[in-house]
Amino acid sequence: VPSLLRAAVDAWGNGLERPELAPLTHLMVTGETLPADLAREWLDLAPHIPLVNAYGPTECSDDVTHAVITPTTTLGTRAPIGHPVRNTRLYILDHHLQPVPPGTPGELYVAGTGVGHGYLDDPAKTATTFTADPHNPHPGARMYRTGDRVRQRPDGQLEFLERTDHQIKIRGHRIELGEIETALRQLPGITDAATTVHHGQLVAYLIGTTDDPKTALAATLPGYMVPSTFVTLPALPLTPNGKTDRKALPAPDPTAHPTGPAREPRTDTERALGAVFAGVLGLPSVSIDDSFFDLGGDSIRSIEVVAGARRAGLRVTAADVFTHKTVAALAAAVGDAEPAEIAGTDDGVGELAPLPVMLRLLEEGGPVDGFNQSVVLTTPAALDLPRLTGALQRVVDHHDALRLRLTGRGPDDWRLVVGAPGTVPVAPLVTRIDAGHRAFADEALLRRAVAAQAEAARDRLAPREGITLQAVWIDRGPDRPGRLILMLHHLVVDGVSWRVLLPDLLTAYERPDAALDPVGTSLRHWSGLLQEQAASRTGELPYWTTLLSHRERPVGARALDPDRDTYATARTLRLTLPAEHTRPLLEHGPVAFQAEINDVLLAGLGLAVADWRGRSLLVEVETHGREQLHAGVDLSRTVGWFTGTHPVLLRTAALGAEQAVKEMREQLAALPDHGLGHGILRHLGEGSARLPAVNPQLGFNYLGRFAAVESYDGGWAAAPEAREAFAATSGGMPLGHTVEVDALVEDGPDGPVLVATWTWAGQLLESEDAEALAEGWFRALRTLAERAGELAAARATGAGGRRPALLLEAFEEVLPIRPDGSREPLFFLHGGVGLSWPYLGLAEHLSEDFPVYGFQASGIVTEAPLAASIADMAEDYVRRILEIQPEGPYHLVGWSFGGLLAHAAATRLEGLGHRVALLANLDSYPVPEPDGIPDDRALLAKILEYCGYDAAAFAGGEPTLSEVLELFRRDANPLAGLDEAQLARLLRIVRHHAVLSAEFVPDRFGGDVLFLSAEEGTDEDSPTVAVWEPYIGGRVTHHGIASDHDGMMRPEPQREIGRILAAHLERLR
Repeated sequence: VPSLLRAAVDAWGNGLERPELAPLTHLMVTGETLPADLAREWLDLAPHIPLVNAYGPTECSDDVTHAVITPTTTLGTRAPIGHPVRNTRLYILDHHLQPVPPGTPGELYVAGTGVGHGYLDDPAKTATTFTADPHNPHPGARMYRTGDRVRQRPDGQLEFLERTDHQIKIRGHRIELGEIETALRQLPGITDAATTVHHGQLVAYLIGTTDDPKTALAATLPGYMVPSTFVTLPALPLTPNGKTDRKALPAPDPTAHPTGPAREPRTDTERALGAVFAGVLGLPSVSIDDSFFDLGGDSIRSIEVVAGARRAGLRVTAADVFTHKTVAALAAAVGDAEPAEIAGTDDGVGELAPLPVMLRLLEEGGPVDGFNQSVVLTTPAALDLPRLTGALQRVVDHHDALRLRLTGRGPDDWRLVVGAPGTVPVAPLVTRIDAGHRAFADEALLRRAVAAQAEAARDRLAPREGITLQAVWIDRGPDRPGRLILMLHHLVVDGVSWRVLLPDLLTAYERPDAALDPVGTSLRHWSGLLQEQAASRTGELPYWTTLLSHRERPVGARALDPDRDTYATARTLRLTLPAEHTRPLLEHGPVAFQAEINDVLLAGLGLAVADWRGRSLLVEVETHGREQLHAGVDLSRTVGWFTGTHPVLLRTAALGAEQAVKEMREQLAALPDHGLGHGILRHLGEGSARLPAVNPQLGFNYLGRFAAVESYDGGWAAAPEAREAFAATSGGMPLGHTVEVDALVEDGPDGPVLVATWTWAGQLLESEDAEALAEGWFRALRTLAERAGELAAARATGAGGRRPALLLEAFEEVLPIRPDGSREPLFFLHGGVGLSWPYLGLAEHLSEDFPVYGFQASGIVTEAPLAASIADMAEDYVRRILEIQPEGPYHLVGWSFGGLLAHAAATRLEGLGHRVALLANLDSYPVPEPDGIPDDRALLAKILEYCGYDAAAFAGGEPTLSEVLELFRRDANPLAGLDEAQLARLLRIVRHHAVLSAEFVPDRFGGDVLFLSAEEGTDEDSPTVAVWEPYIGGRVTHHGIASDHDGMMRPEPQREIGRILAAHLERLR
């Protein structure tokens, strides 16, 4: 077992003589979760002896998965559990027993010949875990529910995440305790760890000692997953079968809870990194505890942090920024770690194997000589041409990509050679245009001149002759600022490269004697690394092959034809999302959705595609491609074309805004190295290890954030004519996609704006059709921006109190109101509105020894089928209750419609052989409403009353859905996050509950019942507890509450109900 292997490895490391291992061919570990760090230690010790990580629950006759782990296996923070063994089928399913997408967590079910028949003499327990297999057409097929959460990795192997009963929620966030424990075990000096919840706060228990574990965890985990308190123990308490006994963990010392506001920089390193963060993000200052990504940072800007840190004398990698997201954590990492030696710092001279993106260009065919990127700068009026030429020469000699030459025997045979410094004279590549004539003072004429010169410069590019640079100075005389067009062939530059080249050029011009900052890993060395990666990434093939097998009908009149659909036939559209919508996307989106801005933008595109075509589509996503393949790679100042591309599936299921972001975030997070492996396997793989050439119809490229007019020292600035100069290629070059969008954020005078440039095949799509997609994307982004702003406002005002922060989590079907406690949980069943929020206040009056869970109706945020009966709803809730608490006794509470549900759930549990110790019915009766099923107006009024409003206050007394939502948003009501469609679904659910209530005929429950009735607002025709007598076999204890029915969840009645429940629970001990 892994614990024994850990003990052996530690003993050998402490000097115990190691046994002879040579006879071993494999070492199998099983019985416990294999920590990834232990796997690494073993492979460091015996790299020639692979580990076989075996996984198999007791209920199956043998292992159900095996993972062979070698030094080339991608481990990350978890070791894989592998693929299914023979005659075994594995399903990763959601709560509705439907398969989840690759990379998405779900519960593991096992089917096949190895699955046992059940538990001996325990039919009730067997029925909860051995169920019919709906995915097998053969009658009688069964599957075993493991209770383990897993996900499928990009390489097709499974990865164990956590037991389902180890999930909790803190401040509205679903948390896997195992994720925190894995991170804790990776801290230096920590040999084991456990986490639990105490009084609503996360507590970590550590075996071993380490410095400042809270800061270390904050650098690797979201803030809501960082424990509030850390307790050191000599050993973890264990159950008789050797598992951690969480109930036996000691309560923490309250004085150990750390508190305090955000901290100011304390060291020179923190001050330097704080200045870098602020400079890159365009902020006056940052707190050392603020996450770079919560402040608006992204992967592209992380590269700028690396470069800025280097200028400050600090060695930081892009991976460090992702791992240590705050100034404090990054400074600690920089200070504690020995800097890795930068790999590939040679001069980069010699033959260069084409990068995947270059091979993609070759694959598309057509004329590529004019394929370029360009910028236009405003120059000082008294620009010195020889000095400019000298500065350009220094830059070309410093960055080896600018000396690249395309060679080969023909158009389909590309070879690249990088010349030595000094082999590319710059003077012939610089052109001066005399524009001193007064006419060039006219801005329109100047724009036309810049565009014409850019086109001429493009035509002079000749990569096979080594001409990849053109510089055109439009000299407007000694009294007027000129213009400088800098154009580079795309083979030698990308968007990130310009952030290196322009500062270097201005440094070389303004300070000719100053040394340029050194370059890290060379382009040539990086190319070699990618060639090596092709053989080691074959495990990703199943993931990419499955994704690329998605079959699509053309979104246009026909499929894209490279001979007909060229840039000459393309149409373009440029749209700008105003600052009022862009700002909340950037400032609130990352925190509100716990996602990067790229996730949010792609989720918006998915929502737009759902409206546009109504079917799922693949989109090819561009990334910067500068991944941290190992610790020594530093591409922060390397110039070249590094772009990576990979497909992403835009799903068109009926997703709300937050669900769309969540789905996109999880899909992208499952990709190692931001999808870099796709390009490697498509273009560098050989034989069966090569991916097919599948080009999605849609393309997406987010370039990051820029100042609308970048300003530099010495009178240099980005010119307003820059867009006029953009002539990216010749018209004969084929289009890569039927429709694509290039987006960036510009910081303008009124704030940041999102600028989107759409390009589409003019012969395939009508302009109105393409424009509908473009406008639909901005419409979706406005919805996301509005939601992000609402969440931020709710946090700022404290609206919602202890309610979950995200809409999606607030409506989860199981709401952990208070998941911690040492006794059996209390399960509250929702009322007619379908929500358990009213029970939040009631839980405050119950002993903290009892965990409290609320069950909520499905189908509010996203569409879901309605239950056919109360019995069917109770069946589903019982299944979830047994997930949380496999053994009784059980405690059920229900108010109003929830009382009917609680009764049905109690009879179902009793039928399965479980004991229900408490069935508390709060003024619920199995009789139809005397006035029949209410109409929508009455139902909407009911929802308003539920939220504390008077429907009669509206004009005419009949509010519309939009008026109700406007009221909710004005008051930051927790229901403010719903849109009209979701509010309409809530109305449908409330109506359906009324129908089910009228049809409900209870089964007989054999136990005792605690009945609490509303004593106000009743008359002689009102039902009483007596109507339950035929359906209850035990004793009924009856209490009256001084309230009417609808007011029972108000504070005073809740206090009295809580007192009665608490006393009754105490008598049950």
